[in-house]
Amino acid sequence: YVPLVPTRVLDTRGGAPIAADAAIEVPVGGLAGVPPGASAVSLSVAGVDGPPGYLTVWDAGVARPLASTLNLDGSTGDTRANGAMLRLGAGGRLAVYAKHGGHVLVDVTGYFLG
Repeated sequence: YVPLVPTRVLDTRGGAPIAADAAIEVPVGGLAGVPPGASAVSLSVAGVDGPPGYLTVWDAGVARPLASTLNLDGSTGDTRANGAMLRLGAGGRLAVYAKHGGHVLVDVTGYFLG
């Protein structure tokens, strides 16, 4: 495990939020201090001022898991965060799904090799 100074790889607040019941892919390998050969990353995932629901983050290129990464209660001004350790998917990418939509932040805090 190689720790990193937390580096933001996704911040939807500068544009459109993730749509309800939709997923986006986020490149991570080769960015934010994560080398292209990294096998997994540690993250901080946050939902910002969104509706009640949940976020799921997983390795891109495989089926979305049934478990949530972060549950949101939808309170006005509410920001919730959770840590996660995830394999990197095809091309060093992660996928982020928002059940009811909303703004999402993802920071990389470290990576694993091998």
